[in-house]
Amino acid sequence: MVDLGAPAQISRVEVDWETGFSSRYVIEVSNDRENWTTASAVVTKSMNGTMLPPLADRVDVTAAGSWRYIRLNSTERGWRAGDGSQYGISLYEFRVFGTGGSAGTPAPIPEPMPGTGDFQLVWADEFDSGATTARLDASKWRYEIGDGCDRGLCGWGNGERQFYTDSIENVFMQNGILNIALRKDHQNRAYTSGRVTTLGRYEFTYGRVAARIRFQTPASSGPGAKDGPVGVWGAFWTLGKDVVDPYVGWPYSGELDVMEMIGYSWWYSSALHGPGHSGGGSIGGSYNKEDTSTGIVLGNLAEYRAGDWNDYEMEWDANRVEFRLNGRTFRTVTRAEVEARGLWVYNKPNFLILNVAYDGAYPAAYRNNPRNFTGARTANGLSTAAENAFPHTMQVDWVRVYQRR
Repeated sequence: MVDLGAPAQISRVEVDWETGFSSRYVIEVSNDRENWTTASAVVTKSMNGTMLPPLADRVDVTAAGSWRYIRLNSTERGWRAGDGSQYGISLYEFRVFGTGGSAGTPAPIPEPMPGTGDFQLVWADEFDSGATTARLDASKWRYEIGDGCDRGLCGWGNGERQFYTDSIENVFMQNGILNIALRKDHQNRAYTSGRVTTLGRYEFTYGRVAARIRFQTPASSGPGAKDGPVGVWGAFWTLGKDVVDPYVGWPYSGELDVMEMIGYSWWYSSALHGPGHSGGGSIGGSYNKEDTSTGIVLGNLAEYRAGDWNDYEMEWDANRVEFRLNGRTFRTVTRAEVEARGLWVYNKPNFLILNVAYDGAYPAAYRNNPRNFTGARTANGLSTAAENAFPHTMQVDWVRVYQRR
């Protein structure tokens, strides 16, 4: 994507490719980086070794009006076997021609700012329901389906084992409670579960986000115990909605984890993932767990039990993210702390996610460390407590979003 600094009338672009070229693409334009207009015919080039130098294109831009942003949207790679170009596309130069605009430094897009008044409830789901199992409100939630392979992220990018479904046996409301059930040997799958999001239904920037949750899964043998169904991975979190934009994606979209419980019933974690601080390098903290040279030990905060009803909360604004349990703050991450490591990308709309995964890199890293897990294992290395107690269910009483007005 190119930012011209100001809207301009664009007549053409000239593209010089490196070895890795795109064999099919279009040029798109925008004025807000969210809504894109197709501005050229589809450019189709040969591939599989038939492309000859020079790797250069001149493309007419046909969209009327003035535009600040322009990008090349590749839909197919071209590559020659053996030269490595099958792994991506690579431009040498991208030139834009037209009239108007500004030759100066592009003006920054102003950041959104939170309100200054009191917090007010702006969105909620109380999961109102009776004794008969019922499906979620489709105007608020959508189901993720699959194991991630359709988007090139088999195991959802984390080596997870479950297949997400929209089955009422995996995701259902009953007696005013949302249930997300992780099941074994179900629907011709080794493991099934549920993942629901508000993407396309509700997104928001800044506010106080809270959910009341409990887990119906075996407990660790006591506070500080290194056993339990480690691998049952329930979470309440958000992603920047531009995670689905191929020019952004994760971690540039940003991720805010309000709660991740990986099978120990006495601690959970909260974190920020973004450019320069993602995956194992995320910024956050764990409630009541400390890491020592001899492994994890119980911290000195108030006792936490994942099997009890708990209020998991995050307050988020332009300069900080604050994590709370039952109204008590246990970790505040400042913008300065983030920018010392990477980019602050937490200034744009996010959507909510609730899910229960099974296994995956995060819980496996703890379970496979003998200093952190001493419980019984199955022959394939999974927690016996987890394997012998299906289904495992995350129950949600309500989810609420507040913003300052």
